[in-house]
Parts: sequence; C-alpha cells; structure tokens
Amino acid sequence: MFYQQGLSCHHCHGTVEEHRKERFSERQKQVDLAKERGEQHIGNAALEATERRRAAKKKLKQSQKVSQRNK
Repeated sequence: MFYQQGLSCHHCHGTVEEHRKERFSERQKQVDLAKERGEQHIGNAALEATERRRAAKKKLKQSQKVSQRNK
C-alpha cells in the first residue's frame, strides 16, 4: 500500500525515515481524535477547544475536592 493517510503517498512511499513516520502517525492520531470530538486540530478553534476542556477538567477537580472535604 503506497498511500497511508497522514503518513505517506505514492511520491514519498519508501523514502520517509522511521522516526518521521512515527511523528506523522502521532499527528494523524491527534487529528483523528479531534475529529471524533467534533473539533479542529489546528488553529484558533483548536486552541479554544483545548482551553474549554482544561477549564472543565479544572472545575471537575475542584468539585471533587469539595466533595472529599464534605465526607
């Protein structure tokens, strides 16, 4: 197979070094995960989505701490 999404095409197949393939593979994985979440992987929209997830995670941790204190 010459074409692998995010890894190689018929032009570069067989010429890409293994460490670069690993990097490309990880990037494609991140793109796919973002797509599953309905988000963009690159650009301002991706940054905003990341900030929203971080804020939600922080809020969850804070509420868990409060719950632990109230036990």
